[in-house]
Amino acid sequence: MKIRFKAPSGGGTLELDDASTVDQLLESIKSSTGFADVTVKYGWPPKPLTADQGQLSAQSLNLHRENLTVVPKEDASAAVAHNTPPMPEPVATTAPPQRLSPAFNLRFEARRKAKARVLRTRTLASLCRKLALR
Repeated sequence: MKIRFKAPSGGGTLELDDASTVDQLLESIKSSTGFADVTVKYGWPPKPLTADQGQLSAQSLNLHRENLTVVPKEDASAAVAHNTPPMPEPVATTAPPQRLSPAFNLRFEARRKAKARVLRTRTLASLCRKLALR
């Protein structure tokens, strides 16, 4: 049985016996990726392979030619040891809006009023037609 996986360190393909268990699959993935403790997800939506499924056959879960996602588990002490600094606040890259000239504002306002007038006229005309048809 062929199973593909992708991990943070890269991807790969595993070839296992058809009678392989989930535990054997997990051990193969751990040795291929170099991570000691991992979470393996399969299917859509991604579901984790759990320790409860360890004795099940990988084939019974339809893992043949499945793409697995490998996520290394990080314990609390390792997370503190990394001590990564917080992400900096994003800086605005857009320039503030420029003030428009008074002439532009007048033209814009005139266009807005003209469109409103046309819309009122069309609405009034359609209302008159509807009333005339009754």
